[in-house]
Amino acid sequence: MDKVELKILALTETSQHSNNFTVVLGEVGGNRRLPVVIGIHEAQAIAIQLENVKTNRPFTHDLFKSMAEQFAIRITQVVISGLVEGVFHTTIYCSDQFQSHEIDSRTSDAIVLAMKFNSPIYIYESILAEAGIEVNDDNFPKSDFPSTTHKNEETSPLKSIEELELDLNEALKNENYELAARLRDEITKRKK
Repeated sequence: MDKVELKILALTETSQHSNNFTVVLGEVGGNRRLPVVIGIHEAQAIAIQLENVKTNRPFTHDLFKSMAEQFAIRITQVVISGLVEGVFHTTIYCSDQFQSHEIDSRTSDAIVLAMKFNSPIYIYESILAEAGIEVNDDNFPKSDFPSTTHKNEETSPLKSIEELELDLNEALKNENYELAARLRDEITKRKK
């Protein structure tokens, strides 16, 4: 299967759920974005890595890295390897001196560990084609997204597919990737 490398573009609080955040991954050398909803602890760990903050005591991901290094285990890559009912599944590939291993992981934890080990993040092309959002503007900000409206208004069953596609284009233009992901999912669901 073909893989596409991703990089972290932004991290923002999800306006509709106080303890959820969205990390936006971008296609390296391309214009597709992949918004992934994550929890508060993983968002904090990503923010600490992005800002290069030194903590007084190790967090869970730091502890994992220390243990892995003690046993000469390194993470070689992280691959978003599945999408089941809107949930991404991710595999961490690691190796020691003698053998390689594949470990199933939540995507949010895998992203944090990839950052800690300075390992690449990949996604299978088929998953990115299904779940990615194509943007036309490469001037993607590193700051937060604009806030979103209520979900029921955005994907109202009273709207036609054409209206939803117009809303999707507007959301992309405004770099509101969380809303764009919901609109994309609603359009896909209706077309099936």
